[in-house]
Amino acid sequence: MHVRERMRYSNKIAVKWMLSKGFDQIWLKRHVRRHDFHYTQNGNYVALDLWNLFDGICWYEGKTVYIQIKTNGWADDESINKWLVDKAINTLVLVINVKKKPKKKGRGWMVVNRFYWKMKKHVRRKDIGLKSFTVKSNEVSAKLKAR
Repeated sequence: MHVRERMRYSNKIAVKWMLSKGFDQIWLKRHVRRHDFHYTQNGNYVALDLWNLFDGICWYEGKTVYIQIKTNGWADDESINKWLVDKAINTLVLVINVKKKPKKKGRGWMVVNRFYWKMKKHVRRKDIGLKSFTVKSNEVSAKLKAR
């Protein structure tokens, strides 16, 4: 499976998981050839993701949540903490790691995640833990087994 195909498939799994857990109005930024211009007080830059960090935005219990989706890895804590430093209290970031289940747990994908949120004096991180479900797609699983 090509890298971009794997990313799209991981995004679908992550969105399915988020919808099942009560997240709503999920918007993911398309990764296309043309990048976006970001204008800041300290200069401008071009980025593929939102603020060079997030894949999308959604709502959860009336709050805006910034989303980062990874395949087989975690986002860099330092980058997220640095971004959250000057944000409003209770700003939320959800990092989703979509990875293949170990063989002994059967076929499919696992969705593990972390929440970060801005508090008065620091950023807090909570590992939500392993929340797994099986995606019913033998075609993709067969493609991954071939690699």
